[in-house]
Amino acid sequence: MSTFLIVSAQTVRAQDASSQIKAEIDRLQESLKSKPISNPDFPDINSAIGNALKDSNAALAAGHLYVSLEGLGQAEDFLPGARSVEEKAEAIKDSLPAFESEWEKASVQLTALDKSARQIDWSHAPAGVRAIAEAAQGRTLPLLEGGRGFASATKPKDGLFYMGEAQGEAGFALFVSRLNFRRKATPISLRSVLPELLALQQKTNAAFQPPRSIDMHLRFIALNSTIKFARELDSSRSYAGALYQYLEAVRHYGMLNPAVPDAARQAALRTAVADELKKADAARQDNSIAEIFLERAYGWLNHADGAAPSDNDWRAARVIVDEVLPAYEAAIKPAARAQQFAGRTATLTLVRWPYTRNISDPASLLAQEVAAKYPGQVTFVSENFGDSKLADRFGVKRYPAIFLDEVLIAAPRDFGYFGEKEGTGRYAPWRNAENQARFKNDLVRMIDLILAGKKDVVRGEHAGTSTSLATINSLPKFTLTDLSGKPLTAEQAAGRVVLVEFWATWCPPCRSTLEWLGTLKKKYGDNVAILALAVESPEDKVRETAAALNSDLSWAITDAATAQAFGDITAVPTMFLFDRSGKTVSVMYGAPPDLHQQAEKKLDELIK
Repeated sequence: MSTFLIVSAQTVRAQDASSQIKAEIDRLQESLKSKPISNPDFPDINSAIGNALKDSNAALAAGHLYVSLEGLGQAEDFLPGARSVEEKAEAIKDSLPAFESEWEKASVQLTALDKSARQIDWSHAPAGVRAIAEAAQGRTLPLLEGGRGFASATKPKDGLFYMGEAQGEAGFALFVSRLNFRRKATPISLRSVLPELLALQQKTNAAFQPPRSIDMHLRFIALNSTIKFARELDSSRSYAGALYQYLEAVRHYGMLNPAVPDAARQAALRTAVADELKKADAARQDNSIAEIFLERAYGWLNHADGAAPSDNDWRAARVIVDEVLPAYEAAIKPAARAQQFAGRTATLTLVRWPYTRNISDPASLLAQEVAAKYPGQVTFVSENFGDSKLADRFGVKRYPAIFLDEVLIAAPRDFGYFGEKEGTGRYAPWRNAENQARFKNDLVRMIDLILAGKKDVVRGEHAGTSTSLATINSLPKFTLTDLSGKPLTAEQAAGRVVLVEFWATWCPPCRSTLEWLGTLKKKYGDNVAILALAVESPEDKVRETAAALNSDLSWAITDAATAQAFGDITAVPTMFLFDRSGKTVSVMYGAPPDLHQQAEKKLDELIK
């Protein structure tokens, strides 16, 4: 068990919840003081953790235990993440096996904790405590899987922060579950909030229109990712956590309204927040989940340093009173019947990072908006990067990516590459209304083709392929050094059909594709030049694979310039096919079941 989990388990031996929380805050503050984070990759993390703990302490002093726990939870996430990098990066360096060894140990530990968390007896705890614990536990395994995805997609040590975060979230969930905090009122009836989440998602999709979708980009990201998280908690029957995150999503939605309350409304809000907080605390039923938001609102209007509330504070307090509290009251009543859809004929899948502020969420909102136009025909699915079997199958190593019935129709490059970085791409710059409209139009066109039974057309003309074909009209010039030390250039293949395969040593589908390419070379001989270009792979592993396959291919390790010349390579395997004149014939991503059949058919036509 990690240090953070052990200490959290020991801390809960204190007499009461306030003392337990105070002891944990003190422990983390002392840890940060005695051993601050020195990694230059995290220049602001010491202040971020310190501020979270300072806010947690202030809330505790004011008697607001739930807000104190929220601040503590932020610190319990960031500090283990940073510690994981500092303590293990040097040993792991660029060794994926070394990372996998650490990851496997963490996986065994966290999977066991997740299983035990599902069996906790919450019968005597306030729903607010349970909600905070379930939310922390719900983040654990997606962060762990995401860390593995980052390690394989970038550098092994890059996955350490997320693995540490996962351990921190698990430790915090364990700490919260063991607080001596007994419920003093009648429990509420917790249930699935899926009907409410579906309705809020529809409202969000409808609201995501320019100029607001551009101007309030980050707010929409927070809103949509919170809805996604709430649905994941709901599907795991973590109903307290799901309600908590649903109300957080309601808050984000309310903040889309930029209006600031006037002076009269501000006075009324100050009174209402104080009255509602007293009412919730004295209620006969356990309204502690509502108390979480009321404690926040009270803090926004009564800063510990005496500062006046900002316009944003007043807006946020208004949303709590006018929108979050009514949503809470409705959600603890019996659910309305959710709309049922049948006859699914297509699935639209987004692969995205689980918890992020990047381009995945606008893609999700727009994709769901399009899917909603096909009720009963198209189902939208969101899969987490690092835990997506579909992405693994196609070798997608970035996000976001869009699949339609297992056809990759929008690759990460189309959105401007990766994360917050926006470069070139079919839909870049992504925060542009025209590019987002183009994305929706492409989705509609592809869905219409799928529903018309023209999946083959989609495979050949999907957005990812058309982007590459528009950018790479012919075999680009490049100069590499093959594994024998000889130059490898585009000119050497002049007059022949050329097949270029980008692959990686860590990509399982690549191995079978390379074996098949060896048989193709035997079949077509000198009529076709087959180049096997490795990306983001250690040289020793590349040589090991080439030696094991013993194929008459042209083997080399790709450099950045060559990858860029081919339009940047963000998915493996990726295959380019050029005719004898060097003109681009086809670009194929991943390893779909009919890849070999498609490629050989095209080769037969070209070599006749």
